[in-house]
Amino acid sequence: MSKDSLPVAHATSKDIMTTLEFFTNKPQVWPDLRKSYGQDILDFDIIGTLKGSNKYIASESFSVEEELPPFRTLKIGANSVVSATPGGVATIRLDADDLDSLGNYYPRVKQEIVLGTAYHKAVVVITAITVNTGPTPHTVDLTVYPKAGSTATVPVTLDSSYIATGLIASYVPVVDAGNESAAVTGTMRGYQNFTYYLETIKSNKTIGDAELARENWVTPDGKRLWNKLVTDLDIEVDAGMEMKIHIGEENINTTNIYDTSLASNSSIAIYGTKGIWNWIGERGSDIQYTSASGFNIEDFYKMSEYGESVGMNSGEWIFNAGNELLRTVEKSCRSYIINATGSMNEMFTPDAGGGLKNLEVGFKHIQLNGGMTKIILKSNHLFTNPLLLGANASWRHAAEVFPLMQVRDRKAGGWVPNLQLVYRGIEGYNRARIIAPFAGMGGALKQMAGAPIVLESDISKLHVLCEFGVAFLEAWRGMRVYRTDAVT
Repeated sequence: MSKDSLPVAHATSKDIMTTLEFFTNKPQVWPDLRKSYGQDILDFDIIGTLKGSNKYIASESFSVEEELPPFRTLKIGANSVVSATPGGVATIRLDADDLDSLGNYYPRVKQEIVLGTAYHKAVVVITAITVNTGPTPHTVDLTVYPKAGSTATVPVTLDSSYIATGLIASYVPVVDAGNESAAVTGTMRGYQNFTYYLETIKSNKTIGDAELARENWVTPDGKRLWNKLVTDLDIEVDAGMEMKIHIGEENINTTNIYDTSLASNSSIAIYGTKGIWNWIGERGSDIQYTSASGFNIEDFYKMSEYGESVGMNSGEWIFNAGNELLRTVEKSCRSYIINATGSMNEMFTPDAGGGLKNLEVGFKHIQLNGGMTKIILKSNHLFTNPLLLGANASWRHAAEVFPLMQVRDRKAGGWVPNLQLVYRGIEGYNRARIIAPFAGMGGALKQMAGAPIVLESDISKLHVLCEFGVAFLEAWRGMRVYRTDAVT
């Protein structure tokens, strides 16, 4: 449930109650009612507890300028020019991916590049950088010479085996210099612009006012509250937000998916917020396994290796997984320890002697790299619940892996959480969670919330609205884990 205690201004009139905290910390939201749906700690609650993670904006979208990594690889673009002469000059055109949204690029004159595949390499030196300021977007060309030959006497020929569209090369992040030489220019880390959209979700519950006569009401503070209705709506909105945070998509199909404005009868866009799973799919890495191979300790080392490549060779990662994958991990860890050190069998095997011991197998986190990398195992309620994504068994074998950390946002001018919940709002009004009861002539919600009777029918309605988005900065640090042969 939402724990944000900021007040929400009345959306309609002072007589219609609208409040973010209608559900929260109220005795009508009984824990057993929530547990009956298998509801665990939700990820948007965890994100919401991060310092500075919740913010309010007045527009339907917002942008960030995310700082790029300090080390960069080079992706060779089309229209590069190879050399036919041993030791001769060649031209490498940077791929568009190597330019940030402001047109900045990483390489500099005298910087070295390691070209080639496997152990067949050529170290080249950038001797000139040319920015072609013709049609937008601009292109950037690097003039390079081989620093040495494949042997002491045979210079390297920078042909298509070294310079071809799509090949990835490594930079040496510093430059060589002679004594008494001038200073060198610095590399540009660069920034990449991302736009995030806020999504409006709605739901409602309708009850017959005769429910007032049933014995499913509680009376805290002298008010009669229908606990089941409110709890159902609360869980429904929570599950909706959780779905959007993980698998939400931006809506680009506005030709077929749109809403109609009640004010002007015109077509209006339905925005969508992109979820964590999709951001990692676009910018991060995938760790795959099969039912035959299983997911084991070696796969955690693969994750650690990727972490090193994105500057996370230490710190904490959240392993946010479905129950089947967590079970596989637990069994793999158990087998790893038993197979490695048979003397530890006693930790995992009941004593068949006089005093039987409980069989306890459980792991909360895994530490690698001499304890520098800590992977925290967490159950993902959405992936596990068979009435949500867990209805497809493949999600139960999947996980999102990402750090929770502070990152640089050039536009914000400082450090911000890498995962943020953003709500629509300004000054005293926000749309974090608005609940508006409309009481019928029977007065059910009038008894419940002091709402005025606004409906002539013998029913009452409870409407809820939330406009929010999730921002995932530096999603390239994240990983997706999934079993390739998992089926529904």
